[in-house]
Amino acid sequence: MGASPPAPPEGGYGWVIVGCYVANMACAIQLVQMMGLVLKDVFKSLDISDSEGTTIITLCQAVSFVLGVVAGPIIRRWGFRWAAAGGALLAAAGLALSSTARTFIEFTLYFSLLMASGLSLSYPAYIVALNTYFRSRRTLATAVAMALTGAAAILTPQVISAASGHFGPSGAMLALGGVLLQSLVGAVLLRPLPAARPPPPTTATPAAEAETPMLKTDLTQGEKAESSPPVRVYGALRSVVAFFDLELLRSPSFACLLVGTSLGLFADINFVQFLPFVLGRRGFSTREAADIMSVFGVTDTLCRLSAPLLHRACGRSSRFMYAATLGVFAATRTGEWSATKGYFI
Repeated sequence: MGASPPAPPEGGYGWVIVGCYVANMACAIQLVQMMGLVLKDVFKSLDISDSEGTTIITLCQAVSFVLGVVAGPIIRRWGFRWAAAGGALLAAAGLALSSTARTFIEFTLYFSLLMASGLSLSYPAYIVALNTYFRSRRTLATAVAMALTGAAAILTPQVISAASGHFGPSGAMLALGGVLLQSLVGAVLLRPLPAARPPPPTTATPAAEAETPMLKTDLTQGEKAESSPPVRVYGALRSVVAFFDLELLRSPSFACLLVGTSLGLFADINFVQFLPFVLGRRGFSTREAADIMSVFGVTDTLCRLSAPLLHRACGRSSRFMYAATLGVFAATRTGEWSATKGYFI
């Protein structure tokens, strides 16, 4: 028998992991989501059309989601520390190289592919690390991480606006690439849990030793059977299923949850990414757009803090609360679109 997995500490160094998660969200995820404050001016100066700019941003989001499937096997093979570190280096390099981009193709390669690949690798690593260090207190740790992440969202637009005003749009992208590289510090601090001690070896009995030749014969026959083409094909498919954890899709509840949360997250990220472009079209400056997004962050933080209390007061299930939240999102953002008198990005 192999060693049992180590028990999560439920605190201690786990709170350092929470801090690393917040640092990665502030320096990488939120920074990229709010890059529209800079990209709107960069695209305008380079005569990149609206359709090309939209393609660059949405392709970045699509690549980061699609390649997230590969992150799980990489984390299992090399651990969440190396996955987060590699993702931070790729993302920082992609954003820094984007400051030198002058064409649609270059932005697609650097921003939409290279940087998005790094984000898709680093973000799941922090999720796995957080779940590794917390089990019974996971709800508390997640709530603290989400609250601090919302607080960081208040400052991120101001940092981007200050960098754009001081270095210019292209120079700001290079400077923000350096900010994104700071997430590497959090990746280094993702210390894996020490492995549990394996159980003491057992001494084989004479009866077991006598059965060993028969066992070897059975294994040899099994290997010969697996060498036939039909079994080999089935084994290859089974390896793919195990590699990508596709067994989870057998649960209809999980499949519905996966599709629903993905659509909700996709809509929310698109709203944040394209909001600076909408505000710019309405005549708002970069500083004013940053102030609006900071107010958005304040409201988001207050809602994150009050959500558990509201959930307890209503006494409803998490599914109902999430559906109600999506309804509020749809109503308010549809009203925002109506106020634009038919304006589309």
